[in-house]
Amino acid sequence: DQLANGSSLEDVLGPPDAENRSDYFRMQQWADNGRFGILVGSEHGEGDGYDGVRIENCLVYCNQEDGIKVGGTTARGGRNIIIRSCTSYSNKTMAGIWIQSAQNGLIERCKSYNNWCYNIWVWNDINVTIRYCEVWRGIGPNLGGDEGGFDIDWSCHACTIVYCYSHHNNGMGFLLMGLGDGVYNGTP
Repeated sequence: DQLANGSSLEDVLGPPDAENRSDYFRMQQWADNGRFGILVGSEHGEGDGYDGVRIENCLVYCNQEDGIKVGGTTARGGRNIIIRSCTSYSNKTMAGIWIQSAQNGLIERCKSYNNWCYNIWVWNDINVTIRYCEVWRGIGPNLGGDEGGFDIDWSCHACTIVYCYSHHNNGMGFLLMGLGDGVYNGTP
């Protein structure tokens, strides 16, 4: 399925629930769409993410917040997410590509640069792998905060970054956070 510019998967399919889960969709170019380039999840607080989402071969840039954001509201909300061969750049106040509150994910062969927050990162996830990706110029406000390359953030379990390249960022190239005070407190 192809989504119209500026819409989210929730706009097309309705809020996520047991009967309404996505299998696969593919996108091409998303630019200057308002808040998000691509948003898959329960941003409106209904449901808890989608299962089996694949986003491939897309170009996302110049959005007000995130380039690509996928996930749910709890650590097992979004499931089986693949973001592959995508490029995200110059998203003005947030990240290039990230998965939040999900289980079993892969971000692979992506490029992300010139984003305000971390270029590629995960938060409150179980078993997400970032591999064969390149990030640069995580620009942010340079206040020792969230500008940088890759981040495995609060409340992540069994998440991995392998074979990735990070360079020329205002902040850290790779940031690995602790358990923190996030949502998930069980075992994978």
